[in-house]
Amino acid sequence: MTPLRLLIYPGLALVSSHALAQTAAPPPATPHGPAASPAATTPPPTTSATPGTASSPPSVSAIEDAMLIPLPPPEHVVTSWRSALSQVRSGSTSRKMALAQIKSARGAARMALAAALPSLTGTGRMTQHLITGEGQIFTGNGLEATGVPNPNPAYRGALTLRQPLLALSTWHAHGTAKRRTELAELNAEETERVILAGVADALVTAVTTEHLAELSRVSLRAALSTLDLTRRRARLGAATALDILRAEQEVTLSRTQVVGSAESVRLAREALGIALGSDHPWSVDPSVSMDELARDAKGVCRSFRGIDERGDIRAAKLNADIAQRNTDGVKWRYAPTLDLQSDFTRSNSRGTLNNRPFQWSISALLTVPFFDGGSRYGEHTARSADESVAREQLTEARRLARAEVQRTQRGIQVATLHLKLSRDRRTFARESARLARLTFASGTGTSFDLVDAARRARESELDLALKEFDLVRAKITAFLAQANCAT
Repeated sequence: MTPLRLLIYPGLALVSSHALAQTAAPPPATPHGPAASPAATTPPPTTSATPGTASSPPSVSAIEDAMLIPLPPPEHVVTSWRSALSQVRSGSTSRKMALAQIKSARGAARMALAAALPSLTGTGRMTQHLITGEGQIFTGNGLEATGVPNPNPAYRGALTLRQPLLALSTWHAHGTAKRRTELAELNAEETERVILAGVADALVTAVTTEHLAELSRVSLRAALSTLDLTRRRARLGAATALDILRAEQEVTLSRTQVVGSAESVRLAREALGIALGSDHPWSVDPSVSMDELARDAKGVCRSFRGIDERGDIRAAKLNADIAQRNTDGVKWRYAPTLDLQSDFTRSNSRGTLNNRPFQWSISALLTVPFFDGGSRYGEHTARSADESVAREQLTEARRLARAEVQRTQRGIQVATLHLKLSRDRRTFARESARLARLTFASGTGTSFDLVDAARRARESELDLALKEFDLVRAKITAFLAQANCAT
């Protein structure tokens, strides 16, 4: 169970352990409900009034209470899966960090390529001698007395062009860096899949808590109506103080449920905002059904045929390939290198090789690494161990991915079975509540039986609503376990 899903259950614990109220029907299925079945209508119990008197139950809609007012909607709402996707891509910090890793890998690949491309370097130097002397220098006309050193100041400018002709280790390192870029892209793809899976769970959680909060307010309204009706019957002599006490207990329990469900809604909205990469609470537009969100998600994302097409598996395979290339890269460092270098200089010094101020030369440099103290041997050993670790990580990633896919597919079957059983339970609870009302109206039943039957009926309605949302959650989770929503 993910942390987001836990937001539902504090409110659900109250619903499961306490009564909703007795004489009012649960609300009809909201647009959020995934193929929700119509709620049962539970009219107020009929009573046998004292002869010569009339007792009419109060209208449920006429009940007024501060806790019956729903929470105000947040400023930001999700209207479709595409809008959620757009918000995630613009606000998710995890996705932005993954994209930054791609840029970093591309920069590293360019740095590796630079070592195999020509380089041009310019240098300049001017020297002013502060202590001079007298001496003779050789000129074309013989020796000539002058101040030394001469010339003073002296300057020299040079351009150096270097082109590697044979650099096997450098070329191999560039290929490895390119694969690291591909790995960063796959990691970003997998990050987005995980983010969207969290968003889907947060969406279902937000809708579920909103639905439970609405049911809790209906429960409170029914409990208040029952309390008012019981007090009227007590004034007519048709109810006892114990009946009033039971009704007041139901009101208290219903208020507790309303408080808990309202806080669950706030937490779910905040969690949805965080999942979408926002600083503000978010909710789902009431006009959007969960089935519509699921269809929209399948239209935007594409599913894979095999487990090896998942982003995390492809990333693990590429990571193992990179580890192998790192091992081979150490071997290429034993290969000799050959560089071509050309130098062009300009100076005012006398006595140059060609007796001219301009010099231009070209040379080739062959480097053969014979022994480096064992550094390459030690690095090869370490890289071989890293390669073994990467291979094992690939095996583990495949094992976990298969288990996740099987678990999510099985989750659909389990959620479907739970939904069927919950519907059966609701049918039995409705019939039990109907019989309890009949026996109470005929005088053979007790108010405790009536309250308990109504409580079970409302618990079954809540349980059915949760099971319907759980089925939608399971379907979306199973789809995203084998889907890609990356751009």
